[in-house]
Amino acid sequence: MKVAVVIPIYKSLRADLKWYERISLDRCIKVLGHHQIIFVAPEGRDFDYLPSNVDCKVEPFDARYFSGRMGYNLLMLDPKFYGRFFDYDYILLYQLDAFVFSDRLSEFCELDYDYIGAPWILGSGKHSRDTLIVADKCFSVVGNGGFCLRRPRACAEVLSKHIETVRAMHVTEDFIFAYLGQTYPQEFKLAPVVTAGRFSFEHLPERYCRKNGNVLPFGCHGWHKNSADFYVRVFEECGYDIAPYKEQMLNVDLIGKKVILLQELAKRLRTRMREGLPLMRYLPSNEPFYVFTLNDKAAPIVQRLYDEGLPIINVDNIPFLDSDEQIKAVAEVLSLIDARGLLIGIDDRSEEVLSKLIKVGGLKYGKDFISLWRESVRWSAAALRRIARPTVNRKKTGRE
Repeated sequence: MKVAVVIPIYKSLRADLKWYERISLDRCIKVLGHHQIIFVAPEGRDFDYLPSNVDCKVEPFDARYFSGRMGYNLLMLDPKFYGRFFDYDYILLYQLDAFVFSDRLSEFCELDYDYIGAPWILGSGKHSRDTLIVADKCFSVVGNGGFCLRRPRACAEVLSKHIETVRAMHVTEDFIFAYLGQTYPQEFKLAPVVTAGRFSFEHLPERYCRKNGNVLPFGCHGWHKNSADFYVRVFEECGYDIAPYKEQMLNVDLIGKKVILLQELAKRLRTRMREGLPLMRYLPSNEPFYVFTLNDKAAPIVQRLYDEGLPIINVDNIPFLDSDEQIKAVAEVLSLIDARGLLIGIDDRSEEVLSKLIKVGGLKYGKDFISLWRESVRWSAAALRRIARPTVNRKKTGRE
């Protein structure tokens, strides 16, 4: 099976590479240097950091594709791009914020998928276990394009066949491949989530390591932005001391942990709804509330609270906060009436709206409005503390 490692590059001088890009490139050459290395680069530009001790070459493309993220997306969605690599069964796209732990390239090529990339964390939007729906389009949670394996002929064919769909979608190129694989599984075979997690991870690496039996995957992407403590430890085992750069590293995947927590809380609210358990217990009082929601998905919760006897001031006209204008309008109403607002939402956008009500609307949480979402979190946390509180065993004496 013939495979090439494809590295997109933008900068001419090695000195211009960022610290993590230099580490990424060095690791790629050390571990994957016995494979064909192909640098995808702007045409007409020379590069001073191409290694002389490995088989590598430059495949030039129009410079407009390297002007930013939009240009790169256009390149990755052009069937002609993949046509340049029809001599290979697979290409491993390796951006210079990736890192490979070991050479397992042949292992994943033999699995016969058209696309393998790190799983995404399910974020905003409707979702099920294996899909994410954004703007009414369904995406598989596989996978990230920064470090991914692609079959060139399959990519070119599916893009050419569904070019109108591709042009109508305004998301990054890896999401589009995820959508095409989800929608046309007979034409484009995506790896399942479990396989993708063994191939690579981006967010929550420690979590995926545990799910993999504490075995590192083939590689990773975006390591300088996620789980700094984890990567400092793991990279040291690979021979790289990145501790001096730790302060420059980020922990963006902490957002991912929060998303997972919020999803679990939303699931708990829906479960309570199905089981007919009371929701009023989450509210600090049964005072009259001016209710507003994020969307019509909250309607059953509103109905349940109303049936439980919650006084709802605007029961016949409950607004959706689906824009900044609506948020400002609700804030103005709450500043005029002698009652608190109650936000009802069942997804992680609740926190975003709460922040805007505080910053844009000038409202104070607890005084001017509360959130069923946040109050349920507080109630659950307090309940867990009560359960976990140690009991005091008092020994009886003869004097008692």
